[in-house]
Amino acid sequence: MKKSRFRWRITLWFSLALLLMCLLMGIAVISLYRVKIENDVLDQLQLTVDQCAEIIGKEPELQAVLRGNGAKEIESSVFLQDSVFLTIYHEDQTRACGLFLYGEDKEIPLHDGQIRRLKAEGSRCCLYDRYIALEEGGLWVRGFAYLGTDTAYLLSGLWDIFLVFPLILAAALFGGYWLAGRFLQPVSRISRTAENIRKSGDLTRRVKTKDTGDELAALAENFNAMFDRLEKNFEAERQFTSNASHELRTPVTVILAQCEYALTNTVDHKELKEALQVVQRQGYRMSQLIETLLLLTRIEQNTGDYPMEDTNVSALTRDICQDAAMLPEQEITLETEIREGIWLKVNPRLYRTMLDNLLRNAYRYGREKGKIQVSLTEENGIVRLKVKDNGMGIEEKDLPHIWERFYRGDASRKKKGLGLGLSMAWQIVQYHRARITVESAAGKGTEFCVRFDSLS
Repeated sequence: MKKSRFRWRITLWFSLALLLMCLLMGIAVISLYRVKIENDVLDQLQLTVDQCAEIIGKEPELQAVLRGNGAKEIESSVFLQDSVFLTIYHEDQTRACGLFLYGEDKEIPLHDGQIRRLKAEGSRCCLYDRYIALEEGGLWVRGFAYLGTDTAYLLSGLWDIFLVFPLILAAALFGGYWLAGRFLQPVSRISRTAENIRKSGDLTRRVKTKDTGDELAALAENFNAMFDRLEKNFEAERQFTSNASHELRTPVTVILAQCEYALTNTVDHKELKEALQVVQRQGYRMSQLIETLLLLTRIEQNTGDYPMEDTNVSALTRDICQDAAMLPEQEITLETEIREGIWLKVNPRLYRTMLDNLLRNAYRYGREKGKIQVSLTEENGIVRLKVKDNGMGIEEKDLPHIWERFYRGDASRKKKGLGLGLSMAWQIVQYHRARITVESAAGKGTEFCVRFDSLS
């Protein structure tokens, strides 16, 4: 129903706009044509009077006739030239001959070379006078013309055209309704698709689009992009919920079992202490898991808790590596190659967390008595942070999944960890609008490279 009302609103607005445009166009045509007609009448009036005055001035015999009684014998048709009525006056402005159309004419004084507008018997008219200077006394020529005759004819014709406006309006209504339906078809498809997705919950459906390049095609593409994002997010959420539930189930089960054992089977202080130590370890594991998930959520939601600031990443990287070098895991050596004076706009806390995770990953899966190499370089405005180890490496089938939360390859399941370190590192890199890549082969080690734009 809402769609129908919207379609009718478009139709009505389209029809009213068309009707208004036709009215304005008609008024404009009438006004312009009226001005043109009047200008043509005035030009013709002036031309006729000037020609008449020129002829009289060159013909002495005609001058004598016009001064004498013979003027009355001149046919009246002579004094009507191209819809201009002519009247001849003596120098004292008394009438000599011509067409005397109305009595008020004699009350209007003569003015040489002046066009005047007036109303005569309800009609719009114009006058034009010319004085002819002669030796035996001058003569006046007055021209008279109507201004409204052709305009009235035009108005009559246009009024006949206006009578067909109801037909134009009807055609506009039906045509506008049809066009509105055609224009709204993409919107209807988008609406139907969204409704079907809402009812079925199937996020794999998409709006069918045509490459028309218009705003509606862009809207459909944006809807499809939004559905792609929603589908991806819901799938990630489903996977995350499943993995988080699995990861939390184990420590909760251990804690409950130890509590039940401590309450029912412990007979001395030593057994009770051992049970509490197990509970404490699992509690720490759960706390670490919750804090990590909370940090990931805050980064994803961009809550503003981690503002960017200009940071000397050379010094910060060196400090992080010095702290990591004190880890006594597997007697692994940490080597650094850090260029001095590199500054980036980063969040220092997140940068530290990201590098800590990469280093812990390198220590955890590194070779006993092996080495880790950390380098920080800048070239052509690009800053690269690399963390390389010569440890167990990553199998090719696991590489596409290492950024997923809780994902752990077959070889890494024997090691301690939550499966969130690389996922957190990837999320922090995305937060900084940087890029992270990995090169690895099973048994040959792994190299992570984080690329920053130093000019951003």
